[in-house]
Amino acid sequence: MTLELNSNTLISIVMPTYNQSEFLAYAIDSVLSQSFKNWELLIVDNFSSDDTTKILGNYSDPRIKVLQINNGGVIAKSRNVAIKASRGDWIAFLDSDDYWLPTKLEMLSKYFNTSCDLIYHHMKVVKGADNIFANEPIKSRKLIKPVLKDLIINGNTIATSSVVVRKKNLVEVDYMSEAPELIGIEDYNTWLHISKITEAFQLVPVELGVYRRHENNSSQYQDSNLYKEAFREFLPLLSDREKKQMNLNYVYACARLKYLNKNYQNLRQELTYLVIYGSVLIKAKSLFMLIIVLRIKSI
Repeated sequence: MTLELNSNTLISIVMPTYNQSEFLAYAIDSVLSQSFKNWELLIVDNFSSDDTTKILGNYSDPRIKVLQINNGGVIAKSRNVAIKASRGDWIAFLDSDDYWLPTKLEMLSKYFNTSCDLIYHHMKVVKGADNIFANEPIKSRKLIKPVLKDLIINGNTIATSSVVVRKKNLVEVDYMSEAPELIGIEDYNTWLHISKITEAFQLVPVELGVYRRHENNSSQYQDSNLYKEAFREFLPLLSDREKKQMNLNYVYACARLKYLNKNYQNLRQELTYLVIYGSVLIKAKSLFMLIIVLRIKSI
């Protein structure tokens, strides 16, 4: 694979925001700091009631365009408005509470002249918590074919703020779903739909962005049934064995997230189930968390 800097390609950056004024400037400044300069930033404000408007007024760069819509709590609507208004052949996603390292777009642009259709990378994590996983990075994995089954069975490995994807692929899958039952997991559902039309997913195994983990962006993943809504339509493609493997992986992922966020309700039962029925690795990790939870409960 030949990798060369492609500075002539316009990258359209999609940034939805709502009442994130404490983080918004970090996100915008991280775009302005990019070593790759041929970009446009489309910020879609959901009529924020905090200092968002004031912060946006501090920026006069002509590459930044601000749109306003009332998305009714459906963030996919904001992203779709920006995608449809974009001029670039590539779409990059950046949530307004995350930010990028300066070389992010430059490094990913080197894949533009290859066969890749969706590019993603590792993310650092920032969280104001005192548990041992507080700043554990999001280590994405290289997807194996069939990509659709990998994403379903082994879970979503693609952080939205890491993604750069060809616009034509988003158009072909009819953009991000705005279905109410997919709020919070519409990005995962989008990667699944794209994997049906192309398997050219490329992992860049470097931490090129920072994800802020807080209560507003993690609670939706603590219910495995909600998470499964993202791929419910694809379940007929799996065998019974694959469905069993998928279920164990998702119970573990949701239990682990509850543990990270100190939400111990029903966690003992879930971890006990995993210790009994999980793979060797899941058994070991679940046992460790179970011991910690039991100690905390006994205090």
